[in-house]
Amino acid sequence: MRTFHRLKFSWESAVRLEIECARGSEGALVQPPEVPYLIEVTEENQPDRHAQRGIPAICWRETSQTLFEPLQLRENTEYLIDVTFQTSVAEAEALWREDNSWPLRTLGNAYHSEPPKRWLKNGNWLTVTGRLNFGSYVGIAEVCAPNVRPVSFEVACTKMGSFDDFRALLESIAEEYAGLLLEIESPTFSLFSLTEASGPGLLTFLFLLRHIMDESALPSAIENILFSMRSRIHTKTNLKLLGRIREPLEGDVFQRLRTDELQRGGPLASMFGGYTPNRLIETTKFETFDTPENRFVKSFLEDLLDRAETLRDQLVEQRREVTGRQVEHWCLQISDWLRHSSWSEVGAMTHFPSNSQVLLKAVGYRDVLDANIQLHLGLSLPWDSGLWEQAEVHGDLRPISRLYEYWCFFLLRRILRDLCGQEIREKSTFVREVRGGLSLVLRKGTESSVEFEYHTSSQKKAIITLFYNRKFTKQGTGSTTWDGTYSAIFNPDYSLRIIVDDGKARRLHWLHFDAKYRLDFELWEAEVEGDIESDGQPVETDSPAAEEAEIREIYKRTDLFKMHTYRDALLGSRGSYILYPGSERDKDIFIRYPGIEYPNSGPNIPSVGAFQARPTKNPAQAIVLKGFIKDCLDWILSKEPYQEEEGLFSPD
Repeated sequence: MRTFHRLKFSWESAVRLEIECARGSEGALVQPPEVPYLIEVTEENQPDRHAQRGIPAICWRETSQTLFEPLQLRENTEYLIDVTFQTSVAEAEALWREDNSWPLRTLGNAYHSEPPKRWLKNGNWLTVTGRLNFGSYVGIAEVCAPNVRPVSFEVACTKMGSFDDFRALLESIAEEYAGLLLEIESPTFSLFSLTEASGPGLLTFLFLLRHIMDESALPSAIENILFSMRSRIHTKTNLKLLGRIREPLEGDVFQRLRTDELQRGGPLASMFGGYTPNRLIETTKFETFDTPENRFVKSFLEDLLDRAETLRDQLVEQRREVTGRQVEHWCLQISDWLRHSSWSEVGAMTHFPSNSQVLLKAVGYRDVLDANIQLHLGLSLPWDSGLWEQAEVHGDLRPISRLYEYWCFFLLRRILRDLCGQEIREKSTFVREVRGGLSLVLRKGTESSVEFEYHTSSQKKAIITLFYNRKFTKQGTGSTTWDGTYSAIFNPDYSLRIIVDDGKARRLHWLHFDAKYRLDFELWEAEVEGDIESDGQPVETDSPAAEEAEIREIYKRTDLFKMHTYRDALLGSRGSYILYPGSERDKDIFIRYPGIEYPNSGPNIPSVGAFQARPTKNPAQAIVLKGFIKDCLDWILSKEPYQEEEGLFSPD
């Protein structure tokens, strides 16, 4: 990885564009990497906290270390941009007044030009200054000055800490969605016709290829298929002259005789009632690889090769030689697979084998099915969710905080499925079948839910409902429910409703969770311990916490206060907790009356606190959260009624 402070691009001396990090310190000029139109770069002398953790404001990485593009900027980071070209001030000012994002309209509302009084005029040349900040959006962005080719950047996320984590976040969401498609008993597979699916954009496809072509993914799956390709026994019948029959006669050969083929007498007269047939129907059986599943795999590989070759050609045309060579390697690999002799007898796919157990369960085949779903869904999940607020930015950007919020919902759902088994489909509202396929209802301001049944070893039962963005309103006089507030309206990200009916009374309990992508545990812990004031200002200016507090993405103490607010204001709440992408601690729970014994007190609730939830393949954090939820459920289902509000605890 190479870290920079400033980049300078030039398009045949007609347009110049400079991008500089608004913070830090510029160092010496160094040799620029092989990036089209990049003519000058300077080093970064004062890397910030994120740069020290591996996510610089501006950098160039080897292709193998990237998700999308080797040249990278960063989310929630401010950049200064100068665009220099030949034009008059009057003409430029007129265009700017029409659209403040001129002359970099491809960046939409992520970029704003400064007022004309800050522009610089030098002869025929005009330099328009501006500021760029992608906010919490990550992915691919194209920076394009007027009338020249664009430059593509990967906008990297900071909070995940490594590209493996962000990759895991995207892949996990895609896998969850693919799993939903396989669970729904409906013809949803019509969405994935290879001839009809438009698929993701080319730059997004580059990310998908990197995932699909990882040695542990598609290459491993194809190797397994070619080593033990599934086959079927094919039966073929032919009418042959008697002297050419090679196979034993079948038992029903008499029923299949044709009277016009019989002649009186002959060598087989004793077998055929005084007649000998001139020709007989011969049945032969042979093994063939021409199965619906193999047709699907072959069709997928042909489609993948076609898309990869298109991507390669466009990368070469855009002078992205390094990435182009990587895609060329994948093209050769896919071509080698298709040249395997086993495919020679496999025909074209005419229908999708949606009910095939081989495709759904067999080693290799299921992996190809997953790759196909991910390829054709891409990252464009069909959610009416406000994910595309910056759709006018050319490229492919996603709000990382919202993606993390969706991932946390799936994490909680997966934990409940492990504890309870399959959800009650008819009671769940977060996934709906619509005309032509499937729709996920995960949308800010829209309540959706999934319901489960939980059973203890003593055969006690609770109805568990996981809500996304449920609205809790002020409870009216005479209300018979216990699920509102006694003050204002609140919308936790996730609410877990636990209903226990012991035959005598119906008791209702709530656990609440909020996803906080921005949480910084070191700052949060310092604030809780009193090292930092609630406004984010340090108490001691020379403390490490003081330096951290200068960072914009400081995690505010108010988020912890919000958990206390949920816990207090939402009726029946037993606990409120933060989910955030930490990497060290398992959890941090603040329990009411710690160390004091009182009736029915468990080790975890009533409480507030935070759990680390990082979308990696390591399940340790999910196990901690799962154990916590299970403890809460078991306690709530204990013999004695929950008596927290009565304050029955032992004195010191």
